[in-house]
Amino acid sequence: ESNGDVSLDTVRAAYERMSVAEAPLTARLLSWLTKQAPMVRVIGTSSTDEDSGRLPMISIVHARVASHAIVAACRDDRVVCRHGSFLSPRILRALGIDETDGVVRFSLLHYNTMAEVEALIVSLERIDGWGTRA
Repeated sequence: ESNGDVSLDTVRAAYERMSVAEAPLTARLLSWLTKQAPMVRVIGTSSTDEDSGRLPMISIVHARVASHAIVAACRDDRVVCRHGSFLSPRILRALGIDETDGVVRFSLLHYNTMAEVEALIVSLERIDGWGTRA
């Protein structure tokens, strides 16, 4: 029985397990996205080193395909992602990104699978205009 108290060590252990599950998913998607340059721009670091501070959320913009169009294409394939400014319009403006269309954000969490990441990649590859050449 529990009195409802959870120790700090228990919470830290849970977060560590989640991070271990999320790291390979994030690494796979980041690796693939960085190979899509110069058409795809990853916002923030592309590093997956533990010290990089990268969370399992990846934001991108595409040189030819609007963020809302990427999200719509993914939705058609039953892949969930979002687009927008995510309450950071000033940062987007400073980065030269259209704050109205914003970025595409992929959130990979401990309950996602590598198969879902691969399905996301397949979905992105099918988008008209996605290609890696300008």
